[in-house]
Amino acid sequence: MKFFLTASTLLAAAILLWGQAGRGGGQNANGRGNQSQGQAGQGAPAVTLPPGSVEGRVTSTTGEPLRKVVLTLRPNGRGGGNYSATSANDGSFRFASVDQGNYALTGERTGYVRETLSSPGGQTRVIEVVSEKTTGGIELKLTPQSVIAGHVFDEDGDPIQSVNVEVWRYTYPRGRRQLTQAQNGSTNDLGEFRIANLAPGRYYVSATARRTRPLQAINEGGRGGRGGRLLAGGGRGGPSDAIEDYVTTYYPNLTEPNGASPLDLVAGSDMRGIDIRLLKARFHRVAGSVAGLPPAAAPPADSAKGKAKGKAGDGFAPGVPGVFLVLTPRNGQGGRQIASAAVNADGTFEFAAVPPGSYNIVAQAPGPAQQRVTARVPVDVGSGDVSNVGVRLQPPLAVSGKVTVDSTQPSVRMSSLRLNFAPSEPGIGNQGGNGQTQLNDDGTFQATLAADAYIVEAGGLADGYYLKSVKLAGREMPDATLDLNYGGGQVDVVLAPTAGDVTGTVQNSRGEPAASVQVTAVPASGSLRRDMNKLVTTDASGNFTLHNLPPGDYKIFAWEEVETNAWMDRDYRQPFESQSASAKVQESTTPTVTLRLIERARSR
Repeated sequence: MKFFLTASTLLAAAILLWGQAGRGGGQNANGRGNQSQGQAGQGAPAVTLPPGSVEGRVTSTTGEPLRKVVLTLRPNGRGGGNYSATSANDGSFRFASVDQGNYALTGERTGYVRETLSSPGGQTRVIEVVSEKTTGGIELKLTPQSVIAGHVFDEDGDPIQSVNVEVWRYTYPRGRRQLTQAQNGSTNDLGEFRIANLAPGRYYVSATARRTRPLQAINEGGRGGRGGRLLAGGGRGGPSDAIEDYVTTYYPNLTEPNGASPLDLVAGSDMRGIDIRLLKARFHRVAGSVAGLPPAAAPPADSAKGKAKGKAGDGFAPGVPGVFLVLTPRNGQGGRQIASAAVNADGTFEFAAVPPGSYNIVAQAPGPAQQRVTARVPVDVGSGDVSNVGVRLQPPLAVSGKVTVDSTQPSVRMSSLRLNFAPSEPGIGNQGGNGQTQLNDDGTFQATLAADAYIVEAGGLADGYYLKSVKLAGREMPDATLDLNYGGGQVDVVLAPTAGDVTGTVQNSRGEPAASVQVTAVPASGSLRRDMNKLVTTDASGNFTLHNLPPGDYKIFAWEEVETNAWMDRDYRQPFESQSASAKVQESTTPTVTLRLIERARSR
């Protein structure tokens, strides 16, 4: 029997199915509600693509398969939800039903370092899942954890309980060497600590006593009473009193990380006997005043005549709402804060007890990000108090400018480009934060930035283009660094289509081509501009090309293994200068070099 469907019948069926899809969201294969991928108009049907799958294998870095590894897929940009799986006895795993998208894969197991699937350069490797297809052949390797263990003692050799023990390693954000905390723990009643889950590498250990009592004042001929200063935790010391207490101590017995003993860990190492005897130091007062308070936070005129009384006997004036100061080290300790202070009603402030060292006073006032006033002031504390420190809050600046192309035949669609403003001093103490602005069709732009210094970077450039110059109020900004600390003005950015390349080959110690190794270019000037510091990987024949380099003199290195961004640090590179090659890049040129591979054992 033959059936004939008229056009009207088909239309009615389509409308019925559409209505059902609109009324009931339904659930996909993963039990989640369907989500619309696009909307052609009001009432458009939801579209859910069939899932794909992901499979692979987990092994130890020593080669044996690992079972009971908990694996997690998380969206990396475009993707669905989170997915979990556990590896089988042979190390294999499978995610049977995964929404189409891009994902990052992480594996965890007791006794091993948590690992995210990454490329040889240390960047997260994205897993692309396609509807109704299997993404396979994934190999994730976990590293056996390393452990650091020891004791913390006082000056008499007695154990101290509840001491905060931190394990640090140097990282290189934007190529600047900085101590970053890797793990931390606490001592038990025997003064013992054990820090686990450490990857192979070089580490430093510090111990900091937790204060549960006021700092001790040592009277040296003066006497306490009125006119003395408030000590941390309460109480007063006289004008001649000195404050002394435990300070952060780096293994084996230093108060600064420079010169501390490094601990080199290999996979699965168990390093014991790391004993620290806490040191004491004299603490000093740091005081001053804050200017430039915003109208909402500025004290009334009559309150400036003298400090208002707070709670009876505490000696503090009511603080200016929302305005606060923090003291942070200038030795690159990864954002560690030494102390904090409120701003009194008359604009004064005081850090009552600060150990010797070099610091930044970082100030911030309340308000929306684009209206917030900030400041950063360096201060050095030596053998005595520091007074009359001036902190001036500065409002953000409205920056406007224009981007042009140095070419008689520019082929740039300005509205597809963006300018990035990266702080020239990253990390805590920098108040500017990253800024970004899209260009208008005529190349003009506007941005609101805190008063700070920024490295200007151009994003979205076509092949062959580079950022040639940056001017502020007609003055050339060296190294494309826009310094707004002393005010703003018209910003002029020039692009040019005449970038150069560097090509070459890498050979290992046996004279063979070195495949899949990392090649880096760094400017001889030491600039940290991202477009002048580049990394590529060699092909199967050991060949490479570094594209779109601005004209200048460069040093080229080849690494079998190198920590992320460490190659940008001048001190890190210095021991390997003899294995680098020099390249002079001129407009639209392509010099060629031959490199010797810096082997893994040497680059650590």
